[in-house]
Amino acid sequence: LQLAIAAGCLLGLGVALVLVPLLPAQPHLADALDRLNPDRRTPVAVAASAVTDLDVTDKMGLWAQQHLPAALWFRIPTRELLIIRKPLHRYLGEKLTYALLGLVFPPLLGAVTLLMGISLPFTIPVLAGIVLGAALSFLPDYNARDDAKTARDEFTRSLGAYIDQVAMASASGSGTVQSLERAAYIGDSWVFARIEDELNRARFAGRPPWDGLTELSAEMNLPELARFADTM
Repeated sequence: LQLAIAAGCLLGLGVALVLVPLLPAQPHLADALDRLNPDRRTPVAVAASAVTDLDVTDKMGLWAQQHLPAALWFRIPTRELLIIRKPLHRYLGEKLTYALLGLVFPPLLGAVTLLMGISLPFTIPVLAGIVLGAALSFLPDYNARDDAKTARDEFTRSLGAYIDQVAMASASGSGTVQSLERAAYIGDSWVFARIEDELNRARFAGRPPWDGLTELSAEMNLPELARFADTM
């Protein structure tokens, strides 16, 4: 009787974890905007559309992006994905992969125990798989936030070197724009390459480079970079 009660509790929890995101609720903002403007693309989605070499995880993520409701993913860490430049389809593919691993592992373990002569009720491995799959599906969220924090810390450390290079270029007689661009070209780390990309994007758009640095500071959540851009 106690085992049946525990199995029933696990069943209710598993069904709730699966069905709650699918229940009618307020319209998801991203879905609503997509319906109003089919050509709308988030920065992460644009990166996904440019990918040509797709593995199984990428294909799963693209399928999920096209066919599953956005509310199913709860809160997508969009800012963190932008910082680490991970496309949305890759993130969704990882969530599906971890969820499937969690769903499959308990039933496989139950089959192994059955071969060893230990018989368990069918509902236990199934419900354990649902709960474990739901829990593991949040692992990519944790990874994205942790990677983004590491990237921000590295960016902060490298920002001082970039500012020093800008000061040296200005002292040698270069103008403000030339100093910003020359300093970005000198560095060989991903931080300098990211700054260079923003400066090039601003130049092609006909905007001053410090506007590009301000946008990058907002994207990376780095007030130090915003303060530096304000001094230009």
